Amino acid sequence: MIECDYEPFVFDNKVNRVIKYCCRLLLSKTTLSENIRILQEVIYHLDEVTDTVVTLRDAESIVLNHFFNDYTCIIDSCKLILAQQLYSGKPYDLSQWCLLLPMEYIFEDFVAGFMDVHFGKEWKVHYQKSDLYLSDTPQVFNLQHDIFLTNRLTERKLIVDAKYKMRDKNFKSDLKRGVSQTDLYQMVSYAYKRGCNEVVLIYPNVDEEIKEHDVFEIKSGFENSETITAKAIEVPFWSIKGLTSLESRLVNVLGQL
Repeated sequence: MIECDYEPFVFDNKVNRVIKYCCRLLLSKTTLSENIRILQEVIYHLDEVTDTVVTLRDAESIVLNHFFNDYTCIIDSCKLILAQQLYSGKPYDLSQWCLLLPMEYIFEDFVAGFMDVHFGKEWKVHYQKSDLYLSDTPQVFNLQHDIFLTNRLTERKLIVDAKYKMRDKNFKSDLKRGVSQTDLYQMVSYAYKRGCNEVVLIYPNVDEEIKEHDVFEIKSGFENSETITAKAIEVPFWSIKGLTSLESRLVNVLGQL
């Protein structure tokens, strides 16, 4: 005879009660449809688990068998939620989550908003303008400009593309000035389709000293009848030493356009 001690698997246990309660907390806060869908799916799977209010102490009292190590990250996340924290100050006690921000979108939004605030009286600022197609028949290859500027008095047009790319510190020694050939192709196609002969590529500064603008002239193959001027400019987007003067410096650099 073999003596065997065992416990039945109980689905309605403290671990699942904590997870279900935390999901309901998040569901009451989030407004993103994808988050709502995922949380509702988890709650659906935990339908037979008792709905009860739990505390941080309840989560901290959970001791996991090593067979259930996959739950460690989940319980750690529940502890952060119940403690109303975004991250833990104890990196060796809890696994961390990270918040990743798509800086290329933030840079575009910031530049567009900054131009609208400081130059909106003189210029119409259109963000993500996408009313044209590169091919008219059939109507395909939609063109989407980061920023499209139109002067309110002279009707002068500017196509602006914000490029969150760090060019090499020695880009001035390069004939291309650190500008991607693909980016320039893209801007030229925008300009010809829009009937605009001025395009601007905006890059964040690589150091405290702002470099001079770089200018490229693209002449049409149709007997040089049209010339597109492409400017690559560096703007003061960050500063370690002169944070207080950053806004005025940015206004000055963009004002030179």
